[in-house]
Amino acid sequence: MLTLPNYDDQRFEDIMEMVKRRIPVLYPQWTDMNEHDPGITILELFAWLKEMQQYHLNRITTQGYENMLALLGAVVSESSAALTWIVLPNISQGSLPQGMRFEAPGEIIFECQDTVKLNTFRIQSIYVNDGTGFQDVQDIIREPKLYCHPFGQNPMEGESSLYLGVDRLEQNREFSLFLQFDDSYPVLRNPFKDNSRRPRNVVWEYGAAAENGLEFKPVELSFDRTYGFSQSEEIRFRIGEDADPVSLGEGIPECCWLRARMLRKGCEENPRLMNIHKDPIPVSQKRTICDTISFTLLENKEDAVLKLRTWLALKGRQTVFVRDSSGWQIHNDLLTHIQREGNAEIAVLKLINLPQDLLMDGTENIRVLCYETDFGESLVLSGSNGLPGQRFPLEFQDTILREQLSVMVYEETEQELKRWTDWKYISKLSQAGPYDRSFTYDRANQEIVFGDNEQGAVPQAGDHNIVVTRCVTSKGSMGNIACGSFEVLEYGDIRCMPYNPVPASGGGDAENIGDAIERVKASLKQVGKAVTVADYEELAAATPGLRIMGVKAIPFYDPDSRVSGEKQAPATVTVVVLPYSEDPFPMPDEQFLVAVGKHLEDYRLITTNVKVIGPVYIKISVYIEVVLENNRWETNETVIKAAIASYFETVRKGIPEGKPGFGQPIRESIIAMKIEAVPGVVHVKKVTLGVRYNESYKDKYGNITIPPHGLPYLGDLQIRTLS
Repeated sequence: MLTLPNYDDQRFEDIMEMVKRRIPVLYPQWTDMNEHDPGITILELFAWLKEMQQYHLNRITTQGYENMLALLGAVVSESSAALTWIVLPNISQGSLPQGMRFEAPGEIIFECQDTVKLNTFRIQSIYVNDGTGFQDVQDIIREPKLYCHPFGQNPMEGESSLYLGVDRLEQNREFSLFLQFDDSYPVLRNPFKDNSRRPRNVVWEYGAAAENGLEFKPVELSFDRTYGFSQSEEIRFRIGEDADPVSLGEGIPECCWLRARMLRKGCEENPRLMNIHKDPIPVSQKRTICDTISFTLLENKEDAVLKLRTWLALKGRQTVFVRDSSGWQIHNDLLTHIQREGNAEIAVLKLINLPQDLLMDGTENIRVLCYETDFGESLVLSGSNGLPGQRFPLEFQDTILREQLSVMVYEETEQELKRWTDWKYISKLSQAGPYDRSFTYDRANQEIVFGDNEQGAVPQAGDHNIVVTRCVTSKGSMGNIACGSFEVLEYGDIRCMPYNPVPASGGGDAENIGDAIERVKASLKQVGKAVTVADYEELAAATPGLRIMGVKAIPFYDPDSRVSGEKQAPATVTVVVLPYSEDPFPMPDEQFLVAVGKHLEDYRLITTNVKVIGPVYIKISVYIEVVLENNRWETNETVIKAAIASYFETVRKGIPEGKPGFGQPIRESIIAMKIEAVPGVVHVKKVTLGVRYNESYKDKYGNITIPPHGLPYLGDLQIRTLS
């Protein structure tokens, strides 16, 4: 790194002493150097100014750091709202408006992101068929800490299925299920991306009546964010026809059936299903203080009726803006009432005496500003004085999500008419031009800040001519709550205690400059191109959607080559991947290898040939002769076998480092050391290793050398004990 020079290397006293020494040289007649002398006073002033200039010159300001981060394409991260799912137990019908609020303990507010229509079906039965018979798992699912294997202990491709029995399935209605899985594995799954390959293939079907009985047909799948039973997420689907209740067999109740059938089980873990919830509600930890709803009227009529389906419109107040040829203006002639529409409540606004010159250009021409009742006094900011750099306080206990903040200003337009104009939020006023209607928000002082006619326009002078049209707050990282119940929900005919089956995540506080700098430093260390062996291993281990236990990159090695030796394939890198699985000898399947290869294809050098393979398991036979103490006959072969097996397990699975020992030789000395550590063993008289694999051999020291993509495991073990 470059060494920064120190410009602040003089104190005030040092500067004055240096100046006083120069006085006799430059002006000998000046003999009074006491502090009362006016000349000394002026010199002290300039010495102080020099010291302050050097002090500031020696420091990088916050704005300077932000500018340097911008040159690197990085910005200071804003606050973010936590996300989770909410389930309403024992509720089978009803509707919730967009922005419906759910309160968690600690007065933490969550809002649903869309209008929610609850389906009328109930899950009555849950069965697993592993290809040999049906097993009722509903009681297991109801227990909060238990899980079941949805396709059985030993899944059979094309046969193993999960059956959900519901009371009704209606045609052309969208159904939503939330599948909750246990993810307490020692190896974490990499996050999925939109184009990620599924670890396993699962098809969803519904039972329909046919001539020969029950026939299962594929559902119209909107999306499956579980990626084939790989993570806790939502699925949505429709069915092509109404389903009739039937029984799957003796002792199984009559239901309308949904079936998830495994087509390809993959090479990873057998999924653990913990629960199934219907109608999951996606919510975010935020509180919408005010918001604007836009409408487009296509016909110019004197009156208009608007239907609002948001929680803020139902519980708060409204202000209506209409747009004519000159811009937006407030319309006060309206009537408001609440009415029911099916299972939902809506706010109905009747606009009376609309202006005749209402703009009809196919874009929005009506806005309804909805806001909390308590926010009415703070909605309109104090008027603009027309001066640069104006600041207006906007204070909340929680953090304002700045990017969702917007205002309107009542000012004179180009047509010389007073109208409301939109002003947009911008992170830095330095990015705005002199005519840009922009503003920013100073989080430290909780103030809205306008420009100075050089960096952002200045609002025209007026009384109470600035109104906040959108404001959302959040608690940031405090919204990352654990699983648990919310406060009792009472809305219309709905009364229940909601709960979130999975923890909330994604909530974050705004970064400071120091955190942003450290994040950028860490990002500079991230691998962006595969050059070294470590690059290949790091990138392969991060393949989206996969659960990878071990990776090894082997340069200049081609396992398919007939030439012996490790450096027989120039410009070739072989990447060995080991998936996480409960199988004692996990092997990647073709889809797994293709996923890793496709991921590496975006990073490899154009002159490099990359091969992705699985490991080869090498069986090692062991013969040992052990001398035991005469009085320690309790030491038996079982303990010695366990010590040897533990050594092979450590090499193969990488315990405790977690990195499998690809190509690691098996040494007689280490095995002897492991055995001698067993209580009652005097010494190991003989250790003989054997292997039967073409690319493995025993060296002159008796150690077994295996190929670089090999993993050893214990085969035949013979123990001879001597006293």
